[in-house]
Amino acid sequence: MKQTRARSEEAKKILYNKILEEGRNIFLEFGTKNFTMRALAERLNLTQGSLYTYVKSKRELWYAIVMEDLFQIENELNDIKNNHTGKKLDLLEELIIYFFETLKTNNRHLILMFQTNPPISKEVGPIEKEFEVGIIRILDEIIKEAVINKEIKLNDTSKLALFLWNLMYGNAIIAYTDIFGIKENLPGYSTPIEYYSYVINLINRLITSLKKR
Repeated sequence: MKQTRARSEEAKKILYNKILEEGRNIFLEFGTKNFTMRALAERLNLTQGSLYTYVKSKRELWYAIVMEDLFQIENELNDIKNNHTGKKLDLLEELIIYFFETLKTNNRHLILMFQTNPPISKEVGPIEKEFEVGIIRILDEIIKEAVINKEIKLNDTSKLALFLWNLMYGNAIIAYTDIFGIKENLPGYSTPIEYYSYVINLINRLITSLKKR
């Protein structure tokens, strides 16, 4: 009985991942406004009723996909964090640079997150209620450790963590617009790589300014 139940749970997880991946494809193909759960069910050869047992709405699906993408980035950042042995401010800069390096690859898993808004709905579903940007928490933890190590003197670490995330998120949105997307040349702004180098340099100067003299 336990083996049968395990196989059943594994099959559900496989189908759930297929729902997320095909949902991403349709979101990117038609946009959040023209996305329909019926179209998703047809592509997966499911009834709408079966589909709704996994996700309650297209808004919930959007959040589920973005959560999975954020988890992937957060896991990679945590790996860097756990393997770092130097100063915490250097780690902070390393994580931010890694984030921007990830953007340079034009990873399609990031496009939905930074190029679309969640579908409109009057209800807040269980997935949306659990939604959290864990990257902010990771940044805050590192800043707190820097304060404990007396690398910086700061009273409110959470505000700095949120500010740094706003810099990261804002530039990520810019990267995935028609102006800064996958074009090699940016009229008036040089190239995406040069722009990111400029942003990273400014962040480096900001972090350097925080270090205790």
